[in-house]
Amino acid sequence: MATWTLRLRVRYGETDRMGRAYYARYFDWFTDGRTELIRRMGLSYRQLEDQGVFLPVLEAACRYLRPVDYDDELELEVRLERLTPTRMDFAYRLRLAATGQPVAEGTTRHAFIDRRGKPVNLRKARPEVWRRLEPLQAATPLPRESVAPAGSSVAPPPSHGDEPAPRGTRAAPARRAADRADPVATPSSTPEAREGDDRRC
Repeated sequence: MATWTLRLRVRYGETDRMGRAYYARYFDWFTDGRTELIRRMGLSYRQLEDQGVFLPVLEAACRYLRPVDYDDELELEVRLERLTPTRMDFAYRLRLAATGQPVAEGTTRHAFIDRRGKPVNLRKARPEVWRRLEPLQAATPLPRESVAPAGSSVAPPPSHGDEPAPRGTRAAPARRAADRADPVATPSSTPEAREGDDRRC
């Protein structure tokens, strides 16, 4: 599956009274990372939503390994763990840019829904969108670059070259079989889906 590495710097407004990065901000960074991963494949979140496809969060988790402080420079690696016509799952690894020391790990799970909040199968309902997303299933990772969120100021990182493909990549037939057997939680039963189409996850 595709991977993307994003560099960012902890901003003053992202810290709490103790001077540490506030725990909820990690999920904002995860959002920045997966947004850029999709954009680098030539399809933005906005384009998805303009075509009536939304990605609410079904599950989100983060394991905090060590605190980070104001002005720390971080490197966020985003990996697409799973892509089916009904779901996308991402994994995240956050580390200090200077030392590579891990500071957090996380995951998010998303379902494709339409404007009414109903689950959709992109291969059937939006084949043109599915054709744009399907290359994300490729085992070759995207080149590592630096993309700073709005308001950040970072220097370009050194080029690390291509990384090896993740282990356990399934062949296309196995994924199609998994697609047919993949039960999708009904987004309308989740708080995210009940908030409506203006929620961008």
